[in-house]
Amino acid sequence: MLYMKNWWMVLAVSVFLLSGCAGKYADNVADIKVVDRYKEASPSLYFLAKDDVASHYPKTGFYPLYDNLDAFAARVELIKNAKKSLDLQYFIFAGDEIAFSIIQLLVEAADRGVKVRVLVDDLMEGNTDAEIAELARHHNIDIKLFNPTSARKMLGWIQLAFNVDTLGRRMHNKLLVADNSAAVIGGRNIQNIYFAADRDDIFIDNDVLAIGPLAAQASNEFETYWNCAISRDIAEIAKEDYDASYETFKKELFESVHSLRQNAYVKEAYEKEFAKAAVKHEIPLIYGDAEIYFDKPTKIVTSENNSQVKTTHLHTLANT
Repeated sequence: MLYMKNWWMVLAVSVFLLSGCAGKYADNVADIKVVDRYKEASPSLYFLAKDDVASHYPKTGFYPLYDNLDAFAARVELIKNAKKSLDLQYFIFAGDEIAFSIIQLLVEAADRGVKVRVLVDDLMEGNTDAEIAELARHHNIDIKLFNPTSARKMLGWIQLAFNVDTLGRRMHNKLLVADNSAAVIGGRNIQNIYFAADRDDIFIDNDVLAIGPLAAQASNEFETYWNCAISRDIAEIAKEDYDASYETFKKELFESVHSLRQNAYVKEAYEKEFAKAAVKHEIPLIYGDAEIYFDKPTKIVTSENNSQVKTTHLHTLANT
């Protein structure tokens, strides 16, 4: 009986602590203004288009990415051609072949001097802190988690269960911006199922490639989330060290995606018309105007009516 009483006392104390710690990051979130740092897009990647993107200003060039293989190739080509910066914002960044392939490309970009920033929602990342922190040891790679639990792994899920009002509000944005010049925006997370890499399970979704002025607007959306107090650096969150050295980690990463690079998936993607056009820098674009609607990152501590933002500087697919 004494044992049972002690057990319940430990459980009660744990629940109290996990509930109290939930405000560790959320309590520091003030109502913020939408970032409007970028007034214009860079022409850095305009060469990927078949025609003169700048001549269509203020319109942006779009290519609809209905096909999973085209969506994969679009991300690959933006990362491979980026010269200065890569900003990625996703709800899910899985630990499978597609994710590892994208990570390898990001490491290669960082190695050639591109500044890489990755913002991922914390909901599905709590068991991979050490690995994520190891990747962020690269001097050109910064990684943040959005709305993280202060407890990690299994305790994090318990904390979430007792604090659904704040920890249950997640970041579903999916965005990749290269050089503040071109962006992929839409509904696909970085995971096999979203790109038909696992033919047994395929998730049907849509993205759009945007080259031109909208890229600056997308950069402002990313900055709004990146600079919010609820987005925390992985070095602050990680509680344990990864066993391997960075070079060993990098070697294991590259080996893990070797089979994907060699298999029929990549070959099939690059046999399609979009990938051929991208490699030749002849992507045919459709030009038009766009606006953005997105939830403020402060939605985790504000009412539903006050959480959505409309600005003429941001895109309509940020929270698809």
